[in-house]
Amino acid sequence: MKLMKKISWLLFVAFFLSCAQKPDTEKFQKNRENILNVKNKVVAINFENIMLSNIVRCYLLDNYIIISDLRSSNKLIHIFDSTSFKHIVSSIDKGRGPGEIINMGYIAIDKQKNNLLVSDHGKNAVFTYNIDSLILNPSYLPSIFMEMRKKQFPSEYKYINDSLLIGKMIIVSSSGSFDEDICRINPKTGEYKPMKYSHKKIDVKRVSFDASTEDNIYVECYNYYDLMSICTLDGKLKYNIYGKYWNRQDGQKYTYYNAVAFCNDKIIALYADGKDNVYQGNNGELFVGRPTKLLVFEKNGDYVKTLDIGMKINSFCFDQTNNRLILVLDEEPQFAYLDLNELV
Repeated sequence: MKLMKKISWLLFVAFFLSCAQKPDTEKFQKNRENILNVKNKVVAINFENIMLSNIVRCYLLDNYIIISDLRSSNKLIHIFDSTSFKHIVSSIDKGRGPGEIINMGYIAIDKQKNNLLVSDHGKNAVFTYNIDSLILNPSYLPSIFMEMRKKQFPSEYKYINDSLLIGKMIIVSSSGSFDEDICRINPKTGEYKPMKYSHKKIDVKRVSFDASTEDNIYVECYNYYDLMSICTLDGKLKYNIYGKYWNRQDGQKYTYYNAVAFCNDKIIALYADGKDNVYQGNNGELFVGRPTKLLVFEKNGDYVKTLDIGMKINSFCFDQTNNRLILVLDEEPQFAYLDLNELV
């Protein structure tokens, strides 16, 4: 009888422990200490003869770097050779006329057709510009790819095909606040469908994301939570990756992730390490804390290493042809690149 009781107790303990274990989807990474200081490997880029504001984004298409300048009063995009960094052309005027953009937003890349999909939140439409035609013909006029609604529109998106975008939808409420979610978007109808998975402990969802059609996954990194989620393109959760500050959860006081991209067989994310979201400068002006580090993960979310740039980073994009990151910095130089061949 005592033996039977002992066996029953051991079985109960084994059952309890098995239930207490975290599921395979949940990964907790309290120690990310494989840190490489790579500041001396960052190479400045000088885009000669082009005056750019401090509100710019970079994109890669084929052998071109596309710089969009949201504050420009003249040409809105500038195209450079991705190897030599030589200026090729500046194009797209700011304005209300045909082919012009009133309020430029995000640019998505259609690699198959060599097209730029340019959001205009003034005309409430996404326009298609063929990059070869844009370079050869200054009078080239785009076509409309998608109509956008004023209070329901994609702020960032990944082109999958002419009938599907994966993107962040902004839903504006009557009070003026907004919700944000990753959705499947039909550009032909404007209909959108939120992804199936949503983390239950997220109150204010603000994310950076990227999608990989090759791997059939997307990754979303949370601005105000130390969390990265990897899901299939139909919205099924594969992994949640929690950093050491996950349990802090102090609303919107701290910044964590700012940008993320698939870079060949890795995921690279811009990480602020839980810095204060807003800080005060010497002259009393307020700034959002800028990250200086890039976290490198496997595509299953396993941590690989941290690349410490040692400079404040606004954003970055991946140059697959040259296997390097193009960095937009919040200091001088404004642009730089980091070769990944010996690092990742």
